[in-house]
Amino acid sequence: MQIFDITQRDNPFPVGGFATNGTCSGVDFYGVKAVVTDSDSRIWILDLANPAIPSLEAGLPVPGEPFSVSVDGRYAYIGAQEEGGIRIVDLYEYDNPSEVGYYNTPWYAVDIQPSDDQALVADWYSLELYDCSDALVDRHFTPVNPTSYGYRVQVNGAMMNALPLEERDEI
Repeated sequence: MQIFDITQRDNPFPVGGFATNGTCSGVDFYGVKAVVTDSDSRIWILDLANPAIPSLEAGLPVPGEPFSVSVDGRYAYIGAQEEGGIRIVDLYEYDNPSEVGYYNTPWYAVDIQPSDDQALVADWYSLELYDCSDALVDRHFTPVNPTSYGYRVQVNGAMMNALPLEERDEI
């Protein structure tokens, strides 16, 4: 993962980085911390107080191949491929993160966006909304039945946006 200074929008430059064991596939931030997903079945919690020298706070193994991450409050919602599904990680003790919820999605959970007690998930073959109340993924319903595969999702208030799989390479 590389960290760039973008104060001069027309001239961004690298200021630091962190080498993961695999390929960095996702990152999200909370305060001066970052949660990084790694293709080597792990997430990393980094302290970015000094972006030139990010420090490792913790690592946590995650089944499957973590593909995306989205932080909402004290929880990191991890979308993983293969048997990974959705993983919910409590970041309250950032130096000792713990998994508090799990749901095996029908296919690869390639993108996830939490909103309140729900998470919108694109999992290649569908777009699904999960109930994550109390950080336990125990009830599942599908409000959308798209004609194309889901790839990227975004929640903005009451609106949900999805990018179909066939459009992903056009970005």
